[in-house]
Amino acid sequence: MTSSGSDAGGILIVGDSTVDWFIAEPVGVNHENIETSYVWTMTDGPGLSCISGGAALDYDVLSATAALSAAPISITGPIVPSEIRSNPSASSITRSFSSWKPHPRKTADKQLVWRMERFIGLHPAGELAPELDACMDGLRPACILIEDGNQFFRQDPNRWPAQIAESDAQIVVRQTGTLGGGQLYDYLIEHAADRTTLFCTVGDLRKEGAPIGQPLSWERTAQDVVTAVRMRRDLLAARRVVVGLSASGAVVVDRDGPDLLIYDPQSQEGDWERSRPGQQFGTGTMIIDTLAWEFAHHGAETDVRSAVCSGIETGRVLHDLGYDATPSQAGIQISFPVQRIAESILGGEDVDSEIQCVPVSLDTSWRIFDATSRGSFRESAEQIARFGVNRVANEIPLETMGHWSSVDRIEIESMRSVRNIISEYLASPGRARPLNLAVFGPPGSGKSFAIKQMASVIAPERHRLGSLEFNLSQFQDAADLPNALQQVRDLRLREFLPLVFWDEFDSAL
Repeated sequence: MTSSGSDAGGILIVGDSTVDWFIAEPVGVNHENIETSYVWTMTDGPGLSCISGGAALDYDVLSATAALSAAPISITGPIVPSEIRSNPSASSITRSFSSWKPHPRKTADKQLVWRMERFIGLHPAGELAPELDACMDGLRPACILIEDGNQFFRQDPNRWPAQIAESDAQIVVRQTGTLGGGQLYDYLIEHAADRTTLFCTVGDLRKEGAPIGQPLSWERTAQDVVTAVRMRRDLLAARRVVVGLSASGAVVVDRDGPDLLIYDPQSQEGDWERSRPGQQFGTGTMIIDTLAWEFAHHGAETDVRSAVCSGIETGRVLHDLGYDATPSQAGIQISFPVQRIAESILGGEDVDSEIQCVPVSLDTSWRIFDATSRGSFRESAEQIARFGVNRVANEIPLETMGHWSSVDRIEIESMRSVRNIISEYLASPGRARPLNLAVFGPPGSGKSFAIKQMASVIAPERHRLGSLEFNLSQFQDAADLPNALQQVRDLRLREFLPLVFWDEFDSAL
């Protein structure tokens, strides 16, 4: 463990550390299409590299941020010894393994960036490296950042800093695995409940059975998350809980204040990274590091909303530009872009600035539109029709599928529900029967248009869509059906995905 700067103030980082091993796959090679005998002749092999993770990565990021700051502060935290970082078999630290490869910066872009292709697995530590422990006597931190990865740290009181109970430091703790439990969390609530900010992901809540549905609208997601957290007395014992929603937003559940939804109006949970291929990785780290940085500077007066927004934006920078990759004789070496991320935390990076914030209401009729728009639905629809979706106010959630757009919560939830059904159907192997959907609405309301736009966006690239329309009111008898079904079959034989509209199915015949 090491420290930069004065021992007074600053940030103390403790908790579970990891070593994350990266296998860099050779550029431009698709192993799925290469016979084994040819693979053995390839000389452009994979690279193996690693970065420190957990508390050790937090230390790297915040130390670099402090070094760039006009007013540096003390950063104290663990450093993983080089002998552990150079040995993939070291059992004294938790090790993760993942494969990495170049991906288009955005779908269909020619520019490539390095992102995770798939997570391979995790080896928990057999015992903790003694080098990661150090004396923290004499430190007077303004903020304590704790990585509780459900490993050794939460179970060993001898490793917890005395400053948790003996100082007025703000505390940021990230929990993975079991939430709201363990000796460490109980100790935090007993001695520092009013100073503790707990961070977790929505995925962790779902794994513990929280009734949080798939993203249909920002309103519903926010209400689900707030309700789920407020049902948990253990979580609500902390001063606040920040629930990460991938790179698109977060929900802040405040024990003593208003609950907040922090969101991208044009991208619900999972949408933003879906258009940027590769596994999304690191946004949670960016949020807790930014929170710790702001708490160290502003204490209890910290603008949590602004800090979480900044963390999400920095997480987007990390995913958008990818990790650093350096060629070497040992293959491509992947490294964390510490300098770039430090600049982003300080505001030196040209980051996304569309993240918005609104108080959450648990009223079932709550709409963000009502709280943020100066006009009516009709006026907003007119603006969209005349000038395009860019004329919609930045704070209003906007759902777009192809050339279809809406700002209405009910419409958005309905369309996303249908989209989820179609996506699940397309992803199911061996589909034995067609997917049948009934769409209701008056003539001219855009039923066929909306479905066609949705299908064009969500159909996998390997599917070419073929659209057919049959007006059942024009059919004379059942003998007209075979000809229609033959056209559907012909589309399939030509390797199109048939999208068939049966209009006027409520006709007399």
